[in-house]
Amino acid sequence: MTTILDRYFIKGYSHSFFYSILVFLVIFFIAILVGQVENFVRYQATISQVFRYFLNHIPFIVVQITPLAALLATLFTLGSLSQRNEITALKANGISLYRISIPILLTAVLLSLFTIFLKEYIVPYTNLRFRQILHYEIRKEKHSPFGTRSNIAYRGNNGNVYYIDHFDGEKDTLQSVTILHYDNQRTLTSRIDAKEAVYREGRWYFSNGVERFFNSDQIVKNVPFDNRIINLKETADDFRKRQKLP
Repeated sequence: MTTILDRYFIKGYSHSFFYSILVFLVIFFIAILVGQVENFVRYQATISQVFRYFLNHIPFIVVQITPLAALLATLFTLGSLSQRNEITALKANGISLYRISIPILLTAVLLSLFTIFLKEYIVPYTNLRFRQILHYEIRKEKHSPFGTRSNIAYRGNNGNVYYIDHFDGEKDTLQSVTILHYDNQRTLTSRIDAKEAVYREGRWYFSNGVERFFNSDQIVKNVPFDNRIINLKETADDFRKRQKLP
């Protein structure tokens, strides 16, 4: 059961937290505006498009700044209590610093759960939406019927994570591809970097690349290659799909 003191601490913490979030949001929005103002002006973006573009950035930004905002809120709250000698008065009445910190810790736990929810269920959708708004509504780019895409991050099977500069859906070709392989303990064991990979007859043909093997995050072997067939479970169709990664 919450007491008057708990509600008092939570109220002070919440105010500091939301002020911190607001300040960071403004900073992020300014940075985004500086980076995209040329696109907004060149393609004559409407107020609605710009508003929705920024609106869909909010969940991602909140996930990024919540830890720092929570830390600042804790410092501001405890600092304010100490400045007004309220901590000294509470200790004089037999209330320990541990008891004072409980409502703040519980609030931080709730914020962590909320952040996990945003990251898993909201951010993948909103990240996709603000990219769609930029490319298809503001820049008016056409959707490729062959699934051509750029700047792809894809989580595949067997612990593989793909980073691809460009996928040509018409030719089933990957350009500037990096494949990171992790074991069951999420330890990086190998990395493949290649200039190009072509999917033909159910197999991937890589060219102009190098494969690196790791042991405890240290490179133990480099294997450059000009051409190589690499067996992967992923097909070209997998890279046509928009996987919702956070």
